[in-house]
Amino acid sequence: MTHSDLERRIRAGETLAPDEVLDVWDDVKCGLRKQFPHGTRPNNYSFLRDRQHRRWILQKFISNCLRDKGRHPEQNDYKDARLNGLLGHYLNSSSYDAAVFAGFTNPENVVYYDVVLDKMPWLAIRLPQKFWLVRETRTKGTKWAVRVLRKLGKTPEEIEWRDIEQLIGHVRVTQKTRLTLPELLDEAGYKISPAKMQKAPNSYWREPENRRAYILHRKEELGRPPRSREVPSSLLRAAGSYECLLAEAGLLTSEAKSE
Repeated sequence: MTHSDLERRIRAGETLAPDEVLDVWDDVKCGLRKQFPHGTRPNNYSFLRDRQHRRWILQKFISNCLRDKGRHPEQNDYKDARLNGLLGHYLNSSSYDAAVFAGFTNPENVVYYDVVLDKMPWLAIRLPQKFWLVRETRTKGTKWAVRVLRKLGKTPEEIEWRDIEQLIGHVRVTQKTRLTLPELLDEAGYKISPAKMQKAPNSYWREPENRRAYILHRKEELGRPPRSREVPSSLLRAAGSYECLLAEAGLLTSEAKSE
């Protein structure tokens, strides 16, 4: 087929064969084409508007990156491959969305299926924030992180935000609010009182009843009111002072004042 025939078919909006699509991409990469073909005549055509064209290019690009670099491509890789526009315009600038679109999370795609990307994507690729908007995915990631942390000797009560984020990334984002760590763990089936956690969220201590319950619980554990240095600093700040904290719980005595 002549070059003019190929250009005619592109302008007509035809879906090309896979090798023809990859040849066009090669021309873009090496500078023979300034960009992927598009134009207003005769039919406002766009080479990349064709979903199959995008899929074949991404399958080749991602599989080459996995083979050559041992990882999924990142933003800079797309830029170097002259695919930054494709990623931004069609795939929300998300390398994860690109891999999903190309079939790497589809078990029926036996050529390109990546079981890690499908089952535990936080181990394979940078995830977009919207990934964690879905409760099911948050729960799946949180359960996996808790299992790993338990094997490392941490109980759910000892888990901190940084432990979760080091394993699966930033999962605090929801549509309207930011989840607290106790809320995240609760979603995953771990019913934990914030007062028993290594670091309770600051918002928990804003409620006087939570502060009273904590102090009375610690008094029962210790056989005496906890000293000021034995109380979380965030709790003291929320109460206003150590004396105010004890007064709320009805434990303020002359002896406690001297602590």
